[in-house]
Amino acid sequence: MRSKNVQTRPIEPLPARLEKKRRQLQDVIGRPVIIRQVRTQDPHFRGRLRTAEDRLVVEYQVAQAGYFWDVDLIERLLLLALAGQTDSVLRED
Repeated sequence: MRSKNVQTRPIEPLPARLEKKRRQLQDVIGRPVIIRQVRTQDPHFRGRLRTAEDRLVVEYQVAQAGYFWDVDLIERLLLLALAGQTDSVLRED
């Protein structure tokens, strides 16, 4: 269930290296991989992998002022999924 404090939107287009990994992951798991931005009130949340119906959803916290970790964070989440993880949360504590 999605919290009322979470806003999402798809990211498109992905940088080429991320799109390549996303497609590779889709081929490996045999289902669509959706990547989208998330805005939350949780300052420690960075991103998550979760299964939803027939797809894998990769969500990441939109960069806050002064921080530009999006590409590296998305890549990290995709690599976790390629390693077999499908329900994970990344936090900065």
